[in-house]
Amino acid sequence: MVDKGHNQKDAGELKTPKRKKKKSIDSYPMDKEYLVQFQVENNEIQREIVSTMQHRNTIEEKKVALKKRNWLFFYRRIH
Repeated sequence: MVDKGHNQKDAGELKTPKRKKKKSIDSYPMDKEYLVQFQVENNEIQREIVSTMQHRNTIEEKKVALKKRNWLFFYRRIH
């Protein structure tokens, strides 16, 4: 009986199939301009994220202040 998952070398000798070597990321040529452009875009995105987070924090602070003010206004009307 012949095992179809293996290549036959001689009658009866079985050999495992060869695996392709994976290329490491270092083996691909990198364009320096591409890397610089990537870093610039990445920095812009990071600045946008920081700006958005600061804006969100400001909004949250305003909400808290408004709730306090409304609560004080309501409390003063009752007492």
